[in-house]
Amino acid sequence: MKIRKVLVSCCIGVVLIGASSVSAAADENAARLIGPDSNKNGIRDDIDEYIDSSYPDRRQHAAMVQFAAAYGLLLVDGGVVAGAREATKGVVRAIQCGIEVFGNFSMVKQKRLLAMMLNNEERFAAYARAQKNEEGQVFDRFQGEACL
Repeated sequence: MKIRKVLVSCCIGVVLIGASSVSAAADENAARLIGPDSNKNGIRDDIDEYIDSSYPDRRQHAAMVQFAAAYGLLLVDGGVVAGAREATKGVVRAIQCGIEVFGNFSMVKQKRLLAMMLNNEERFAAYARAQKNEEGQVFDRFQGEACL
């Protein structure tokens, strides 16, 4: 059996929904980077609203929530090399899920959502730091069900 590797370059991140044991300072940083999150799902409220209104199909909705959560985690944890690399594994999984759900239109949909998420200088800078910290890494293709 041949194992494929996925090279992560521009526009990729990670998804680990629900995993968190962080300090108060980390919580404050996460709240600042993610923004208002009234339901505490790790996704900014306006992004949640966009996904809810744009993706009524259950499977598509779940794929976009997975993607948004993965990139949110990348923004929060990507400031250090280990955090960026761990978060990117989730992003790779979320991207694979998007491809399974949306086919050829996956990247267009995911890039649009990422652009919405990076809507201020601080978020964009956090994303740039995460990209720098994951630079040159090769990630294994996720084995198993990509969609959570």
